[in-house]
Amino acid sequence: MTRRGDRVPRPADPDKWDLYAADNNAGLKHPIGCVGLAPRPPASTAEIKRLYVRPTHRGGIGRVLMEHAHQHAARHRFTRLVLDALPTRTAVISFHRRLGYTDIEPYDTESPIPMIYMQRPVTQT
Repeated sequence: MTRRGDRVPRPADPDKWDLYAADNNAGLKHPIGCVGLAPRPPASTAEIKRLYVRPTHRGGIGRVLMEHAHQHAARHRFTRLVLDALPTRTAVISFHRRLGYTDIEPYDTESPIPMIYMQRPVTQT
């Protein structure tokens, strides 16, 4: 697992923003997945952004990426994580529910498409 937050533009609070990438032991020449985490209002909330794992590598990498995102959130004292998903992505929604995410009312987002909105409390380590 490689922390890649230093390679992309960061929002106002760079210490709390991060991007993780998974590789196939060949370095990031051939990344196989990623997940981002970004602070958002209200205070102590962060949003999971762009979880993706290449189809040929699915079956555990997504969970590892999410564990890294959850640990990062705990280290930075976030208390709640939120995310959104397309309603047609039923496997993705089920995956997040297995990780403890529950449905919530919509929050402000840039998506013009109706989404499923979810949240999860952050367990402090």
